Amino acid sequence: MAINWEPYSCAYFYACNSANGFAQDFATAQDVVTFGYEGYANFSSDRSRRAYVRSGDPVYMVYAAGFSNGGVKGWITALAGFGYNRGLTRRNP
Repeated sequence: MAINWEPYSCAYFYACNSANGFAQDFATAQDVVTFGYEGYANFSSDRSRRAYVRSGDPVYMVYAAGFSNGGVKGWITALAGFGYNRGLTRRNP
């Protein structure tokens, strides 16, 4: 089902591994630029890095180092406070 996208429109997919296949398939099918994460996405209280979410904190979705993104090395990186958001990956039609 094709959608009538406005010129210069784009679609963002904030989900685990959304840039790996899905975003490209969507971009091709809809003829629209898309963005998605190449790895596992995590909830964070800081939009620029992975940080624990406590009650009352704002909540963001980030793709950053952690056990699911880098194994033990990623987990240690996140615990040390260096789990910076890697951002979304662009996919063109």
